[in-house]
Order: sequence, then C-alpha cells, then structure tokens
Amino acid sequence: MLKLSKKSGFMLIEVLCSISIILILFTAILTSELNIKKLQDVNKKKYEYVTVMEAVKNEILLNKTYEDIKKLYSENKKIIHKEQLTINSIQSTDFQDLFSENTKVEDTYLLLGVIDGEVLTINLELHTKVNSKEEVITCSFSKGNY
Repeated sequence: MLKLSKKSGFMLIEVLCSISIILILFTAILTSELNIKKLQDVNKKKYEYVTVMEAVKNEILLNKTYEDIKKLYSENKKIIHKEQLTINSIQSTDFQDLFSENTKVEDTYLLLGVIDGEVLTINLELHTKVNSKEEVITCSFSKGNY
C-alpha cells in the first residue's frame, strides 16, 4: 500500500505573506515617527520665536520710553529679521539696532506696528513660514506717555 506523507510546516507563500505584512506595519510606524519628529521641530521653533516676541514686548514695556518708541517708528525701523530673532540678540544688541528699515522680507520676521495717540497701541506681528504656509502670530499692548 502506498502511504502519503503529510508534511507539516509553513509553505513558502505563507512566509512571504507574513514578511510583507510585517514590512507594511514597520513602514507605517516609521512614517508616523518621522512626522512626529517634524512636528516637534516646528513646535520648538515656534516656541523660540514666541519667547523672543515676549522678550521684545517686555523690553518695550519695561525699558523704553514713549519717546523712544515714537522715534523708532518715525525712523521707519519696523522689522526684526530672522537672524536677530534670538534671546541672545535681544539681550546683547542695542534695542534701536535690532530693528531695521529694510523692507526685504524673508520667510520669518517680526513686524512692529504703532498707532499714535496719548497712549500708544503697539502691535507685534511674528510672520513665520511653516511647511510652505505662512502663519502670523500677533501681540497687542499699550504704552502711555507718563
């Protein structure tokens, strides 16, 4: 009598299918991890820029007079460029030298706006470009002639 032998184990097609499923899952996990890293980098940069904007606001409120701000604005010095948007630049550079009248705008800059009156309304606008999309973060406050 002829006996049929039963072979136990995995066939080649089963092994290839399981390897392909594992590779698809690995690719999905790796892609999501890369996207998380990009978002973390973007958020870190935004946090740094907002901190600088807050430092400029505090410098204006605490250390500059009404006349200093009017003089700065009348000289058409309204823009802080990307290279100087750091805490070290704010602390080490003379405040008048931070701002420039150069209207050549980059992808990231801080724009100073002043509405004149007995009480100055000061608007700071932080323009950033993230993933080819421009975002504007604004801050408004007042400084009086005391």
